[in-house]
Amino acid sequence: LLDKIRPRNPAINLTGGEPLLYPGIVPVLRRVRDLAFRPVLLSTNGLLLERVAPELGTVDHVIISLDSLHPDANDAMTGVPGSTSRIVRAIGLAAKLSREHGFALSVHAVISPETIGGMEALVHFCGEVGATFAASPEHGRVAPSPRLTANPKYRALIDRLAALEREGAPIICS
Repeated sequence: LLDKIRPRNPAINLTGGEPLLYPGIVPVLRRVRDLAFRPVLLSTNGLLLERVAPELGTVDHVIISLDSLHPDANDAMTGVPGSTSRIVRAIGLAAKLSREHGFALSVHAVISPETIGGMEALVHFCGEVGATFAASPEHGRVAPSPRLTANPKYRALIDRLAALEREGAPIICS
């Protein structure tokens, strides 16, 4: 499939679900490199990042999902007890490897009523580890969830994120 799509597709985003669950992900990453896709994005929840750590030099941008640094909120969002600390460790590993290999690192968060209160801390965490921060709202079918749009805390968060970005915080694509 990669050979077939490459002539008309210079870029590739390996995403899912969770692409690192695919047993053949390492050969896929190597084939992506051999076919000179650029840019190569890898979007993951980070829980299996160690499995592909030696191959991360083949990607241009790693995007790791983390909705909150607060385990109660984030573990509820992922549905995986204990996932928050594992994802934070994976981000630390990715940050180290990004400095060694030169790929970009981003943390992507979904803003929900349960995660609003922790977004600013997540922005600061990204700055500390050298990652950029991107967020998107929890959505209904085609627009932000009414649980957000009717929530004054959501509007205040958006204003605060815009202010942080103007102040130089590493916020992108939000």
